[in-house]
Amino acid sequence: MKKLFAIIGIWVSPTLLWAQHVYEVKGKVTDEKKEGLPFATVKALQVPDSIWVKGEVTQVDGTFQIALPSSGKYRLAYSMVGFKTQMTDVFEVTPQNPSVILPEQALLGEEKTLQAVTVRAKKPFIEQTLDKTVLHVEDSPLAGGSTALE
Repeated sequence: MKKLFAIIGIWVSPTLLWAQHVYEVKGKVTDEKKEGLPFATVKALQVPDSIWVKGEVTQVDGTFQIALPSSGKYRLAYSMVGFKTQMTDVFEVTPQNPSVILPEQALLGEEKTLQAVTVRAKKPFIEQTLDKTVLHVEDSPLAGGSTALE
């Protein structure tokens, strides 16, 4: 039994030592009124080629926390429907500084005006409910152009 515990200890200890470096970045996304934006998208991009590393969605109060896979230089891209996408300056995560707290990022509103919207609906030819099946004859392709005299 002691040998079993020794083998498990030898097997687990390198894993625990390796898992001690946790790199993360924290921050908050707000609107122009400095109110937290819930469910905004925050993407971590690795510098210099802006490869997507990890993404998160902000909490209800606009805060986020992203666990990064390794040390290095990163930048964040913030986006949300109705707001312009913005990016942070480059920051570095190192073993000496594994946790970076960024200042609040205010997203600016983006206005788009639609020219016109047309909504069209068509009743289905066959409608099924729990107790019956309804066949709408007026929507049949065979009913077009025909009269009772034909």
